[in-house]
Amino acid sequence: MKKFITLALLLLCATLAEGAKPKLPKVVIEWDKPISIAKGGYARVHPMNDGRLMCSYTGGGSGWICYSSDNGLTWTAPEKVISRFDVNTDKGAATVFISNPETLQLSPSNPSHPGRIIYCFNLRPKDNKSSVYPFAIGYVFSDDNGESWSPMTVNYSSDIWEEDKLKGCWEPFALELPDGTVQMYFSDETPYWRDGRHYQNISLVESRDGGDSWGDVRIACYSEKNRDGMPSAMIYNGNIYLCIETNDSDLKTRLHPQIMYNSLEENWKECVDGYSKRRFCPQRFSTESTEFTTGAPYLCRTENFFVMSFQSSEYGDIKDSKQRVCVVQACPISEMKGQIFTTMRGDSKPIDVDVSEGEVKWNSVCPLGADDIMACCQYNGVVTLVRGRISTQ
Repeated sequence: MKKFITLALLLLCATLAEGAKPKLPKVVIEWDKPISIAKGGYARVHPMNDGRLMCSYTGGGSGWICYSSDNGLTWTAPEKVISRFDVNTDKGAATVFISNPETLQLSPSNPSHPGRIIYCFNLRPKDNKSSVYPFAIGYVFSDDNGESWSPMTVNYSSDIWEEDKLKGCWEPFALELPDGTVQMYFSDETPYWRDGRHYQNISLVESRDGGDSWGDVRIACYSEKNRDGMPSAMIYNGNIYLCIETNDSDLKTRLHPQIMYNSLEENWKECVDGYSKRRFCPQRFSTESTEFTTGAPYLCRTENFFVMSFQSSEYGDIKDSKQRVCVVQACPISEMKGQIFTTMRGDSKPIDVDVSEGEVKWNSVCPLGADDIMACCQYNGVVTLVRGRISTQ
């Protein structure tokens, strides 16, 4: 009888404790009508110092940009920033595509080049001709607010391989630190391919002169035997937050978002490994799955929310890798515990497409002021932008 009473009391206490937990408010994102910009994809939008927005994307193997002066309601005609190009070597010929473009305008207080726009990208040889031209990270810059652009500079290069394969480095992201240091993060499998392993880390290079020169490469994060990829980063409360996609090497889980953090003082002096307490999943109810992917995440912050987009294959035939849609989540900054936030929720689709008829991939999100955001999507091969507003209920 005593055991029964004790068990009943324990169950009652557990029920009361569960009931005492504060209920999280519902996160709601309301979307406007999508706006089509041009054929292309991998769209990213960033605010400029003069109040405009700039949208970068890739189309036809070249890098493009356009601008908005009314917070994303209308856009200028696209301008080509850098064209794909041909190379001829003693090992053959290749066309090199401009892929994964990202932009960063340096602050007006940057000590070296205030207001410089850095347009970075992934150099990819067509048909994977890495035996002719290596996969690499490059950039151009503008010191006249986008009126003209510098010649291309390569600040990281993978290897020339003996055979043509899709392997190298990918997806650069540029970030300015409060002291004016410019960081460029990218996915890198080069160190592992050299000895036959198929892993990938997030590397970075830094410039202390506004993009004129760059230091040696170092590794920000690496989870052994896995593929950390597709970085985006932000600064909040003295920390750098690095959002990536990752998976398990034995495919117990497929690609899903994770976040790393380092203080500005630490600044990735030590690599964040797969077991680090500074690596966390931003969703309490994780999107980790053995069946569907939730890859290509992108992180930003509004006045009151952390916001993340990703592409998911959960809403269609999960065996069809082309049936992906853009999903956006948010969590109130007030729910942060220490340096970690884990309550991303309120799954919302900026473009509610039937996955049997289209896909929405390689997406990103941009803050527009207050708690307004813009989802930047590649919808069936067209750059498509959608304005939205986040609230709680």
